[in-house]
Amino acid sequence: MARLILLLALSAAVFFPGFSGKFLYWDDSTHIINNPALVSGEWLKFWSESYYALYIPVIYSLWTLVYAISSTPLAFHIFNVVLHSLNGWMIYRLLKLSLPETPAGVGRGKGILWLGTLAYMFHPLQTESVVWISGGRDLVSTAFGLAAALILWERESRRAYIFATVLFVLGLLAKATLAPLPVALLVLKEFRGRLSPARWITLSVWLVSAIGVLIVNKMVQQENLEAMVKVPALFPDRFIIMADILGFYIQKILVPFPLAADYGRIPEIVLAKKWFLLPAALFVAALATAILARIFKKPKYFEGWIFFGLILGPVLGIIPFMAQAQSSVADRYVYLAWFGPVMGICALATQFPKLKVLLAVMISVWMGMSFSHAHTWKDSDTFFTAMLDYNPNSFVGHTTIGVVKFQAGRLDLAEKHFREAHRIEPMLVSPVGNLAVLYWELKRFDRIVSEIEVLFTNPDFIKANLTTKPSLSRMGRIVARVQKMQSRLGDANRSWCQAFALDPANQDGVQEFLAVQQTTGMKCEEPRTGL
Repeated sequence: MARLILLLALSAAVFFPGFSGKFLYWDDSTHIINNPALVSGEWLKFWSESYYALYIPVIYSLWTLVYAISSTPLAFHIFNVVLHSLNGWMIYRLLKLSLPETPAGVGRGKGILWLGTLAYMFHPLQTESVVWISGGRDLVSTAFGLAAALILWERESRRAYIFATVLFVLGLLAKATLAPLPVALLVLKEFRGRLSPARWITLSVWLVSAIGVLIVNKMVQQENLEAMVKVPALFPDRFIIMADILGFYIQKILVPFPLAADYGRIPEIVLAKKWFLLPAALFVAALATAILARIFKKPKYFEGWIFFGLILGPVLGIIPFMAQAQSSVADRYVYLAWFGPVMGICALATQFPKLKVLLAVMISVWMGMSFSHAHTWKDSDTFFTAMLDYNPNSFVGHTTIGVVKFQAGRLDLAEKHFREAHRIEPMLVSPVGNLAVLYWELKRFDRIVSEIEVLFTNPDFIKANLTTKPSLSRMGRIVARVQKMQSRLGDANRSWCQAFALDPANQDGVQEFLAVQQTTGMKCEEPRTGL
């Protein structure tokens, strides 16, 4: 308990700037404060249906509980820091199991275990998962996964194995990227030495459960994936992307600066601009080092990097995933995987004691960098400004900060960012729909006709955005209002009918549609191509 309290105090100190952070207009708003079932406490809904193309009922249920206790951002930040400290406490135990005493009796000692734990907890790459409220997905999933692994490793009873399996499945249902854990554990020699038939059966159940949850999430996301991600060819492109991703993470582990929430490292840009050359070279160098470590009997270093690669498996790009529409890499993906390199570093520091001093110095630097990086997440304006400073072509950055500026009444800046987002992705509806609302507020009806109507009457544009029908419908209703003002009743009726067909559940749209039908006496024709 004393160790956990100390880790909690250190986490609170390092990530203290995050405690004043607000809900960000980047997942926090969508998944928490604007999530109807969560806000109303109807957490059971998350178990029977997906939300926002995700099936993660465990984290939604826990967030519902936190929101019921306190709907303030501070409550969620405390939740994250407590979870991170708990994970650090379990990492300490996992390091102790993975780094046994040497045969000569020269122990690895508590010192190296503490250094390894602090290295795991305070590397700057971990900041995103802790300080970002929505990063709780990675924290919860890892907490259940580590608890399951420790119980399976240390206990020997059927009840323990069943309990560990329940915890592992709960971790999967918080975030499916936990799926490779049962395979990654087999890399650890000390864990393999504890394997019994009952443990093998338990791991098999874990693997089957992981595959099942991955399939469910793949089915839930498939429509959005096909619409959002330009999937590269299997060979050689996806393997080049994999080498780039691994090399990128190795680069950020060695030099964790600059860090960003959107690296803009989408597959087509990486392949076209050959960004992969340096990261791929780093990946090859790391792989060669790991192989040499294996040959020269430094197995922990080898095991650590294999563990790292396996845990990252679902987000290495061999199987495309939805987030690749924004970036193939993100700091939060490394959260659990970082244990592997930390274990290898600790093993080397045990054999070469001078490395302990270097590791201690590096941890001090990392803690300072994490403290500084935590400021980035204090509010949406600061966050998205930092995102665009790193990646000026961030579509999500321009789109979202445009909304933030619009809500703050800075319509000039909102228009600037919406236009930039439209330039970057000219066939996506979100910036166009936002521009439509902006022009309506400013009474710039000529712009709605010349820019927005042209796209709403384009069948290719409609087809490209069928996964976001409510946004298309809102855009169509604004177009119809302007057409009606210009006495183009036939065009207005067609636009209202199209908007209604896109989103018949929208009550405002339904009322507007019925009023027009009653006034004009017109009926709906067949909707335009794409519906």
